[in-house]
Amino acid sequence: MEADNRYDIDICDALFGTEYEMFNSMKGHLGWSRNKDGLFSETDFSRKVAGVVAIKRKLERVEEVSFLSSDEIVGRLSPQEKEISEGMSPEAIKKALEWKRPGPIADYSLILYMNSSLKHLVEEIENLLGFDRITYYNMRPPMGADSFEVNL
Repeated sequence: MEADNRYDIDICDALFGTEYEMFNSMKGHLGWSRNKDGLFSETDFSRKVAGVVAIKRKLERVEEVSFLSSDEIVGRLSPQEKEISEGMSPEAIKKALEWKRPGPIADYSLILYMNSSLKHLVEEIENLLGFDRITYYNMRPPMGADSFEVNL
């Protein structure tokens, strides 16, 4: 599945079941579970499909630089980056470091959403493809957009 414009939480809800939170008043803590409305809950589907592989383009730049001032960004540059950007204005450096969606040529992440009833096959599936991440029924993905690192 191509998953560029989908959040992990939405994919998990569709495959594993809609996530909901519940409060245990006896223990006084908040927990979570899933409804049985996901594709992996359907008998015909869950017996035949071991997992779903999603591909997402990796972003080229991270937007966290947009909240920094141009001077702050210049102050965080490594000596090598300063040498490369010599002659550029602080505003031009900031613009160059802001992320953008990659064009047609990009690096991709492979994410396996594993059907729990067939999880004994995960090693065989991993031998076919190298996954960046494997997600199971009982895992909570990040809410909203994926997390990114900023290296300035």
